[in-house]
Amino acid sequence: MPMENVEIRRQAYAYIRQRLAELPVDGAEPDLFVPLDDLRLLREGLADPSAELVASLRRLFGYVVGETEFETHLVLPFEGKNDR
Repeated sequence: MPMENVEIRRQAYAYIRQRLAELPVDGAEPDLFVPLDDLRLLREGLADPSAELVASLRRLFGYVVGETEFETHLVLPFEGKNDR
C-alpha cells in the first residue's frame, strides 16, 4: 500500500474529528448511523472512507460545512481508486 494513500486516509480522519468537535450536541439526527469500524480503518490508514460513511457524514456535517469543503476532504481524494 503506497504511503501517500495512508497519509490521505489519516488526513481525512483528522478532518472528520475536527468537524465532529464543532457539531452542536443537539444537532445530530436520531436515526443517523456512523460506521465506527470504517472510522477506525480510516484513522489507521488502512481503507478509504466507505460509501456508507461518506453518506452518514454528509448528513451530519450538513449542519457545519458546505458541500465543496466536504467533497474536497472526503470524496475527491478517493475518486477513481480501485481499493475503495
